[in-house]
Amino acid sequence: MRPTPRGSSRPFSPSARRGRCRSPPSSSPAATPLPPPAAGTSSRGTAARCPTRTGSPPLMPPLACASPPTSSLRRPWPHAPAPRPARGGPAATELAPPRRPCLLVDHPEYAACAAAALFVGASGAASAAAAGAPPSSGAVFWPSTPSAAAYSPERSMFWDADGSHLDFTNPAAAAWWQDRVAAALLRRGIVGTWNDNNEYAIEDEHALCHGFGRRVPLRLVRPLHALLMCQASWRAQRAHAPGERPWLISRSGMPGMQRYVQTWSGDNYTEWKTLRYNLWMGLGLGLSGCFNTGHDVGGFAGPPPPAEMLVRWVQSGVFHPRFTIHSWNAGGPPTSAWLHPGVAALVLDAIRFRYALIPYLYSLLRSARDECVPPLRPTWFDFEEDDRCWRPSDDFMCGPALLVANVLDAGERRRDVYLPQNGGRGWWDWHGGAWHPGGETLTLDAPLDRIPLLAAAGCCVPLADPEARSALDGGISRTVRVFPLPPDPAFDGVAAEACWVEDDGVSDAAQGAGTQLSVSVTARDGSLHVAAAAVWPESAWSCPLQTINVVLPPGEKRPVQSIAPAADLRLELVVGKRPHP
Repeated sequence: MRPTPRGSSRPFSPSARRGRCRSPPSSSPAATPLPPPAAGTSSRGTAARCPTRTGSPPLMPPLACASPPTSSLRRPWPHAPAPRPARGGPAATELAPPRRPCLLVDHPEYAACAAAALFVGASGAASAAAAGAPPSSGAVFWPSTPSAAAYSPERSMFWDADGSHLDFTNPAAAAWWQDRVAAALLRRGIVGTWNDNNEYAIEDEHALCHGFGRRVPLRLVRPLHALLMCQASWRAQRAHAPGERPWLISRSGMPGMQRYVQTWSGDNYTEWKTLRYNLWMGLGLGLSGCFNTGHDVGGFAGPPPPAEMLVRWVQSGVFHPRFTIHSWNAGGPPTSAWLHPGVAALVLDAIRFRYALIPYLYSLLRSARDECVPPLRPTWFDFEEDDRCWRPSDDFMCGPALLVANVLDAGERRRDVYLPQNGGRGWWDWHGGAWHPGGETLTLDAPLDRIPLLAAAGCCVPLADPEARSALDGGISRTVRVFPLPPDPAFDGVAAEACWVEDDGVSDAAQGAGTQLSVSVTARDGSLHVAAAAVWPESAWSCPLQTINVVLPPGEKRPVQSIAPAADLRLELVVGKRPHP
């Protein structure tokens, strides 16, 4: 069971103490098994809570995600702003407002939901007390026709007032939620749902849940509510736009949530140790099958991050599937890329690098969906036969190609990184282009403007143009960074290869409207041979790519003997050398 993050998405106050999140019990839920989602469901790209839709990776347009004031919990579901511009337009900004599963008692729809028994019910003792009767151990049955004597909603503090939580083990409550998501959000131009504050921090563990017709105490199904909330939101989005990929995020959940949403590690605190803890949490979530995750970069709660911490946090966050800078800073300005003007250029450089990585990151999310391989993983995942990789380490692999050695401590300007043994293939320095053998510890320079990064020999990394805000902005070319195998007879005829998919970023992946591209570089007889191929689908979408630039490391001295694009490539293939984007 996934640990539920502590904290809330609003300032903490004593009056909100009972509304704070807490870890759910470790009991296994006893409920009807969930049906799987429809075939073809895709992981939601390399998004953060505010992702960007691109023409290649299936991401959303920029999302404005703002937490509303507490008073919004008392109002009907808010009306969305005016309809958004057409997708792909220069002003296309998407919204994903947070939605909570609790209605305060003065909410206009509270009485109707209570009359329909859509809330988690009070326990037997609480119901008897509410009816003026002495507490007893007698059974309290869920009525087919609710009555005050048999059913009363469980009421507890949610932020700064009393409220009741929807019971998602009741199909009627799930249907009510789906209807409100569709009517108040999706039909008004909102394209994503942010399922927030769904830890079900109800203190009465004996509160009663519908249990799909089999009454069950909350303590047995607490985390199931978050999962079912995500499922209901997902179903609403699929019904509203059946040909498109839904984008959802949830703050809490349990095993199975990865079928519907991405998630993050909750309301983290701004300090250096959080940067390291979040990295380990993300690796653990990935190994547990929850691949599409991330963290609030810069920390959510606490003081604003110092300049150096902000830069290092962004440099770490750009590799995670969910990347966003999000905060509530007590007594200070919100964290943003421009919080410290003196380092804003360094922060923006790291963000541009993330945009350049999007084709590679998207390919990793596709592998996660299709093959259950986590995009981010400890080094032992790829090099299990190397005993050194089993030691505790802050290094991690971003896919099979990139060994990331982020700086996680203040003042550090040099970074030791162990290069795993990989069958004599070795490693290339991403920045300098020098080759290094595996099985040794390398000390890398780590000035504030650099992410210590190495690439495995025999791998290729597809990149977008570094100045592009999304793949659609400059989607006429791709750069493939190639890291050839060393000049060893054992590797003659062995190719370094990159395979990735370009698609419209919107259509359901099950429709197969993507172009599959591959580039390979083979070492043979002291020279390199470059080839490229493509598989073009029969669809209305046309891949906008015109050029593939194949870039070799500066340290590679072997000549390129041949360039062989496939007959149906339809793209120009250019080979050369240029510095890292």
